[in-house]
Amino acid sequence: MALFGDANLQTQYDNILAQLQGSGAYTPLTLPEQTLDSITEQLAQIYRPQVEHAIAQRYGATKQQKAAIDVDAASRGMGTSTYVTDAKNRIMNAEAADIAGLESDYASQLAGDALSQYQNYLGDKIKLDQYNQQLQAAMESAAYDQAMEQYTQGMIEGTLPYQQLQFQWEQQQKAAKGGGGGGGKNNNWQTWLQEYLDGLFGGTPEVEETQPTTPKTSGGAHGGGGGRNNNVMMIQ
Repeated sequence: MALFGDANLQTQYDNILAQLQGSGAYTPLTLPEQTLDSITEQLAQIYRPQVEHAIAQRYGATKQQKAAIDVDAASRGMGTSTYVTDAKNRIMNAEAADIAGLESDYASQLAGDALSQYQNYLGDKIKLDQYNQQLQAAMESAAYDQAMEQYTQGMIEGTLPYQQLQFQWEQQQKAAKGGGGGGGKNNNWQTWLQEYLDGLFGGTPEVEETQPTTPKTSGGAHGGGGGRNNNVMMIQ
């Protein structure tokens, strides 16, 4: 979509904008894409080994308790009595309850931490999107200012844009006279030029000149910083 009615000025603006985009001075920030599932998977890789270790320790405790019961029963000559069987069943039930508790705690913490980190990610993404929009506006504003400065300077110095406009005005005057009129709508070159510039500049949108401030992300959860950090989420 053209910003200017004058093709030369539009080309000048487009060229300057392309130069600014390629200069690296206006580099947008990015975040690696994350979903709730991907975050949950990352956290599970950290949390699950800890749960497995705790379960293994609980199994070990049960084994030691059952062995102690066997030794005690043998020393008393009880063998495989009902007492021994009941005692071992109580130990196994306690083990099952403890392991169920470990699994429940693991699932609860995993879900809660994943949701919290995902919310942080979404908040950081909004901040970065806003920053990048400000960055784009600042770049377009800079390109606009430079294009206008160069174009106006060219008018003053009588370079090509100025000459083309004067040729355009002369052709309009000739066409008007050839049609039997006394000249164009405005047969004064300086007045015509001023009206042209007033119409050109007046038709351009105002661009708010604001300097974007680099957003402070939650950090750790998904990188950010320079915008090119693709490390996986770090758990705080």
